[in-house]
Amino acid sequence: MPSTAQTAQRSTLKVHTATGSAKTITAISKADPCVITATHDFAVGDIVYLTGIVGMTELNGRAAVVTAISTTVSFTCGGIDSTDYTTYVSGGTATEQTMTAVGNIKDFSIDQDAASEIDITNLDSTRKEFMIGLAGSWTMSCGMQIDSTNTGQLELTSAQNDGLYRVFAVTLASGKIFAGVGYVMSFGASGSADGVVEGTLSLRGTGQPVWFA
Repeated sequence: MPSTAQTAQRSTLKVHTATGSAKTITAISKADPCVITATHDFAVGDIVYLTGIVGMTELNGRAAVVTAISTTVSFTCGGIDSTDYTTYVSGGTATEQTMTAVGNIKDFSIDQDAASEIDITNLDSTRKEFMIGLAGSWTMSCGMQIDSTNTGQLELTSAQNDGLYRVFAVTLASGKIFAGVGYVMSFGASGSADGVVEGTLSLRGTGQPVWFA
């Protein structure tokens, strides 16, 4: 049987460097994958930021990957299962993110934080008892060769300095996309004789990402 392993070569890391105009949402399905109704000009592969939604608030502050479109009236958010979300009421916007490649990436590691544990042990317990709390978010670390002229790397420096969120995306050679909202926790550099300047990046995600839609 042929291997189903995916090559890491030709994967890209991108960070948003600008935003398009906000598109007004008028409906959201409870389905897997989630479908959003809005007059738009998105294309498959675009990444949008969702906010201001009343009712289905689970989507607020999240990045979504457009994996299908229906002319200009709706789009599918791959990797987002809204079946059990609260019912959409009104409002909200989807804003396209201009994604710029971070140059000279050598490796990346994306980790899902463990869920919290809630101790529910009481005087009737015969052993420690726990229930699962909130699911964790995500972290990412990357190694790269520093390029002080690369727009993506310059954006990482800006993000570290201003402390504001950015939308990040890793696209595999297969076209599958990881996308999430996060912050640059550190972006450092090191060098040695007869070597290039190496960079290390650490990201802290917030909220739920989309895993390789």
